[in-house]
Amino acid sequence: MPPTAVLFDFDGVIADSENYHVAAWQRTLVRMGWELSDEAAAVAVQMDDREFAAELFARRGLAEADVDGWVRKKQELTVEMIRLHPRVYPGVPELLHALKGRAKVAVVSTTWRENVEAFLQAAGLADAVAAVVAKEDVKVLKPAPDGYLKALKKLKASASKAVVVE
Repeated sequence: MPPTAVLFDFDGVIADSENYHVAAWQRTLVRMGWELSDEAAAVAVQMDDREFAAELFARRGLAEADVDGWVRKKQELTVEMIRLHPRVYPGVPELLHALKGRAKVAVVSTTWRENVEAFLQAAGLADAVAAVVAKEDVKVLKPAPDGYLKALKKLKASASKAVVVE
């Protein structure tokens, strides 16, 4: 029996987005006169932006840094880069469009909703996705199932008839 819902991860599955985050952190921190190597910035890809910034500032002895403000600046740059050049993995547009009318599609991500929605719009894929569940939509991020359960609820779909692509 074919699935009635397909839930996709975003970063690394639909979007080739690692470079956006690395470059955005580098460009953001240049404003402070800091140079951040590709390797040091790549650590941010595996961490929450606030954790990354807080650790970075703490290592530099800046206990009073405006972490949220710098994260906002980084996020603005990330979205700008996504809108200018959405990097979609090969075959993803065809797959998403082939699922249209056959299964409900959701994106479940640990990144910000703004990133996902900007990317889907810029890549011409927004109409292929019925729901987005992002980091601000759940209390506990993946690997906890909260995001997937919320997506199933939004799609009015059963877990037993869903497929997850991670």
